[in-house]
Amino acid sequence: GKWHIHDRTGRQLTELPFDWISEPSEGMMVVRRGTRYGYITTGGTPVTEVRYDEAFSFHNGRALVRSTDKTYYISPEGKQV
Repeated sequence: GKWHIHDRTGRQLTELPFDWISEPSEGMMVVRRGTRYGYITTGGTPVTEVRYDEAFSFHNGRALVRSTDKTYYISPEGKQV
């Protein structure tokens, strides 16, 4: 099935479905669509496009991502740090 985020009243917070959504970490969740990963907030707001080959949970204000042959950290705003 496809995954969405809902609030406690049952209102759907994500517009598009995902194939998988991680547990929250620092207010963010890793999402997967097909073979690519991205990030959304716990409120369902997209932070990045679903474009990474690998993506890990946020820890101490940053998350490790891999895209093609480049590995780097991103900030909670989705910017490379």
